[in-house]
Amino acid sequence: MLHLNRTTKLILFIAATLIMLVYLQFDEDVSPTAKEWISIVEETRSTESKSFIYLSGIMASESDDVLEVGLKKISAYKLAEERLDYLDEQIHYTDYGTCQRSALGIERDL
Repeated sequence: MLHLNRTTKLILFIAATLIMLVYLQFDEDVSPTAKEWISIVEETRSTESKSFIYLSGIMASESDDVLEVGLKKISAYKLAEERLDYLDEQIHYTDYGTCQRSALGIERDL
């Protein structure tokens, strides 16, 4: 049976770790199947979802169009996001006034 002292074990561990770190730096090319999946995800991500727009505008008052309010909120958020400094932790933007009455008759502060 092979007995190694503590220093030899430590040197072997460090050497194995370094070899693995160097080996893991090299990656294979993206396969054609993976490229197809990536393109499908990117296409899906780029199309606007009416359900997301509707959900964003769900706090609209009875007199306002839910989809219009949703689009305004999304565009206000995107504009604030573009102006965001890389050190900022929060995004501050005005989306739909200060107080509106929703279609459910509930008054909400925004």
